[in-house]
Amino acid sequence: YYLKLMAQPDLASKIVGIVYDYVGMRVVDGPVEKDGITWWKLEGHGKSGWADERFLTEIEGEWDPRVESAIAWAIENIGRTDYDYRCLGFVQDAYRNGGLTLTGLPWGTAKNAATIFKAEANKDIIVPRGAAVFYNWEGTVGGTTQNWGHVGIALQTGKHDEIDVINALEGVNIDSGGYLAYYTNMDYIGWAWVFKKN
Repeated sequence: YYLKLMAQPDLASKIVGIVYDYVGMRVVDGPVEKDGITWWKLEGHGKSGWADERFLTEIEGEWDPRVESAIAWAIENIGRTDYDYRCLGFVQDAYRNGGLTLTGLPWGTAKNAATIFKAEANKDIIVPRGAAVFYNWEGTVGGTTQNWGHVGIALQTGKHDEIDVINALEGVNIDSGGYLAYYTNMDYIGWAWVFKKN
């Protein structure tokens, strides 16, 4: 799903951009009432334009433009297959493209990263938007069978089994945390910040 950004708060105005679902932007102007619609001007990720209020959702949690840029990059890469079974590389690339500085490197595998960042300590704590969400995943990659772990990025704030997670297993896609935890033989480990917060 996507949202059209208009040059002016008007249905007849020119479309100046497209914003995909889950991508956060900052409200910089509005509200303006026109055509029976309440319009808000949004900015972020090099885009700016007016959007119909009926298609907006308020994002919970702390606003961090770097995290929002990382999520925007991840969303724009849905469907890529060059990250197959490279979930950790995908998450690292998303954060780096957002301008975030990763800590605790080298991580090795997603399972090792979960241990390094003590993700299990956050297992019963609400997952914040933009956090790395970790799972156990055992499989065979490159002829080696082990618990490689799995990681994605939380697209909402909420309980681990109620949020959506962008991740790369067989291609980049969005899965519900509940699906990953209960239907793919991946046990939820917990979440962590794997980058410098300030």
